[in-house]
Amino acid sequence: MADEKVTQLPVAATLEDDDALYLARAGSPFQIAGSVFKTSAGSTGPTGPTGPTGPTGAASTTPGPTGPTGAAGAAGATGATGSSVTGPTGPTGATGSSVTGPTGPTGAAGSQGATGPTGDAGAAGPTGPTGTAGAAGAAGATGPTGAAGATGATGSTGASVTGPTGPTGSAGAAGATGATGAAGAPGPTGPTGTTGTTGATGPTGTGATGPTGPTGAAGSSALTYESRSTNTILAGADNGKYIDITAAITQTFTAAATLGAGWSVTLRNAGTGTTVVALDPNSTETIDGATTMHMFPGETRLVICDGSNFNTVMLARGDGLYVQVTTAVTVSSTTEVTPTDVVSLGAITYDAVPIWIEAFGPDVAASGSEAILFFWWDASTELCRALEARTTASGDEKGWKASMRLTPSAGSHTYKIAAQKGTGTCSLSAGSGSGGAGTYAPIYIRAWKA
Repeated sequence: MADEKVTQLPVAATLEDDDALYLARAGSPFQIAGSVFKTSAGSTGPTGPTGPTGPTGAASTTPGPTGPTGAAGAAGATGATGSSVTGPTGPTGATGSSVTGPTGPTGAAGSQGATGPTGDAGAAGPTGPTGTAGAAGAAGATGPTGAAGATGATGSTGASVTGPTGPTGSAGAAGATGATGAAGAPGPTGPTGTTGTTGATGPTGTGATGPTGPTGAAGSSALTYESRSTNTILAGADNGKYIDITAAITQTFTAAATLGAGWSVTLRNAGTGTTVVALDPNSTETIDGATTMHMFPGETRLVICDGSNFNTVMLARGDGLYVQVTTAVTVSSTTEVTPTDVVSLGAITYDAVPIWIEAFGPDVAASGSEAILFFWWDASTELCRALEARTTASGDEKGWKASMRLTPSAGSHTYKIAAQKGTGTCSLSAGSGSGGAGTYAPIYIRAWKA
């Protein structure tokens, strides 16, 4: 039945012993109260006597082609009078298509019996059967001729919408035409059935793993070393080099897009003291997010291009900035507002990254009981007090050391340490750090990246 059309009869019909339910399109499946049935043609009965002509069905708006004339069936015996019990009228079906289907073949001519009542129009969905009348197409096909019996009442006129004309069924055994039951009022349309649940999702297919691509060519293991004291713009040919920069220069770069993602170079500030090397990418390109970077002495960085900008990895922090004093410093100031400078790094350009600064002296020589205060300054601005050294008597000498972590603003800063004495005399001893017994180490100040 998968390819056959099912005629839905939504209202159950009560069939009793004497009832006869005629269905159009013999051989077509139909459904009553949820069950599916399939009609089949009965054996051909003898031809009954000619009955009166039934009323003419509603005319089809578009004539269908005439089907071939079927073979004449034998006249059937007079059938029993149909029961007068009228089955309930089913709900009005949905309006069928206005396209007129082809006219089925003409059934075999029997002896003229009573004309069956005009069936309801098809196309608007199956209308519930009227009494024992068979379902009819648009211009309801003439039912098989039964034995002469009482003429049934005229059935209700089908809807004006012409449905496709069903094929003429083969002639069944002729029975007496049952009385046509009174037309029942159209029943209410049945509720729409609930939507079925969505089927489970099918399993995910697994595709075969593609073949492994070929191994790339081995990179060069050679490391090219270079030393420079002047700027030569870094270019594609410098990819993979290790370059020592021995002077305070500004190292420039070819545009990142030209160098390409993956280009790299290792740079080391090979200078000492306060030698600072500036790294300056092309135009507005950045290095570690800033337009320039400054490397302290000994600092080593791997610089990597991403095709748009540059990033670095610090490989070695180095010694950092360093300045020393090898002769004693006399502290003459007695006020914190204008202290005596002890040692300074001088003006240096810093990045906005954390640094450590540290200062040291081997000895404080005072004339008596003294409190010597040390301060951190940036040029003419005091940052904070660094430490306090006290002597209790002449010859009570003490070493001193101060350190502090800070993040400078990007730009030039002059970090130094200064001191203030009390009422007596005070000298901060220093030496070259060589010469043996009785000599002092230098006073120094240094800074390095945190």
